Amino acid sequence: MKRSFLVIGMSLVLLLSLAVVASAFLQLAPPPGVGEFCTSIGNGGPFSHDTCVVCANKGNNGQVCFCKILEDLGTLTTSGFTSFGNCVETFLKM
Repeated sequence: MKRSFLVIGMSLVLLLSLAVVASAFLQLAPPPGVGEFCTSIGNGGPFSHDTCVVCANKGNNGQVCFCKILEDLGTLTTSGFTSFGNCVETFLKM
């Protein structure tokens, strides 16, 4: 079960990263600052502004981003994690 969530989460991180690269390639330079960039792209869809900022900054090589995505989707505890910190700690150990 955790593996499927990991695959889904990493796919979402990849999608957000590709959106950033595509906007740079197409010279659609985001406004200065990550917060403004996230606002300009609608925070990457169904995710909170905080999640967009964390993922755009690539915090801790994606572990924090993945856990924020799970938190936004409401599947953090159903994925077997007791808290947000437990999720991050688990992925840092991998």
